[in-house]
Amino acid sequence: MTSATQARLTDPVSLLRGVGPRRAAALCAAGVETIQDILLRLPVRHEMYPASQSIRSLQSGRLATVVGEVIRSRVARSRRQGAGHLHIRIKDNTGEVEATFFNQAYLKTRLARGEWCQIT
Repeated sequence: MTSATQARLTDPVSLLRGVGPRRAAALCAAGVETIQDILLRLPVRHEMYPASQSIRSLQSGRLATVVGEVIRSRVARSRRQGAGHLHIRIKDNTGEVEATFFNQAYLKTRLARGEWCQIT
């Protein structure tokens, strides 16, 4: 579909830029056939994350959100080629905690030492 062409809600998703035959078939299998179907599609779930709390108050096995400064960031390679795990250590004024991001070594530049982050 060109920029000069007006799309209608009833047009098939295959007319959208970036939607080729394979993606159109996958969308159709999920019940999305028209542009309107895309606009009316709701997420499967929405998770509300808890308010942030101090590291000292964390309890094992409970979902929690903490805010802190990254004091260490390192990548550990896995057995699978190209996949690496990022391990970071963050601190707040009550303590320190370690977090691991599996197969997301690329986050090292964003979660470098001295950066602040919020993790759940």
